[in-house]
Amino acid sequence: MNPETIALCLALITQAEKPIGAREIRKRLDKPRRFPLSQAPEVEGLLLEKARAGEVHEWPPDSRGRARFWNRALPQCLRDAVEAALLEKPCTLPQAVAKAKPRLPGVAAALVKSEAARLLQSLHSQGILHCEVFGRQAQYFSREWARKVSGSEENLEQAIAAAVRQLEPGAGNYVAVYKLRTAPPVKAQFDRALIALADRGQLILTDYDGPRPVPEERAADFAEDAEGRLYVGAARAAEHGIG
Repeated sequence: MNPETIALCLALITQAEKPIGAREIRKRLDKPRRFPLSQAPEVEGLLLEKARAGEVHEWPPDSRGRARFWNRALPQCLRDAVEAALLEKPCTLPQAVAKAKPRLPGVAAALVKSEAARLLQSLHSQGILHCEVFGRQAQYFSREWARKVSGSEENLEQAIAAAVRQLEPGAGNYVAVYKLRTAPPVKAQFDRALIALADRGQLILTDYDGPRPVPEERAADFAEDAEGRLYVGAARAAEHGIG
């Protein structure tokens, strides 16, 4: 195979709007440079070598089992799609899959679901996402969304109202008080106020030095700053002139 032809194939993959295979690449080449259809398996094999070398990314095959390639990796596309969805609002796994599927062209729904479930669990275990279980359904909250909802322009009353709307959007549907107290918008507002008092020297905070990640059932026991440090308690700072 002419090296120039492979270089053109790689360029087309980089410019493509979705993952493409050897036969689609052939169609997109100018006619004078188009390789014979019989050489498609050879081109596919060479592109698989390029993928192993990290020059392109291999994607799940098409419905006929033919390899596909793109300039973006499937795991990164999935993470980008899920994080974009979580910036809009908290999501359950089915909601995250529904948001991610259009951005993963040609990938089977079952694979999207299994990969999204693995990603959400990984991000949660790393402390990047917060998770609450309502009934039997786990709902994931991004810390960026929580900061956006309970930003500095909002007071605690607004954060509580936002939490109720997110947890039970229907009129007349109640949210338990203990869930409200630990809901991401309210907790983020409380944590920010506590850290601000410490930054001004009005309070002294004591660090959490236990194991990570913190068990979900204990998450409400700690305050967290913007760098992810956890605090287990607060004390009044000594006044000026007092030892």
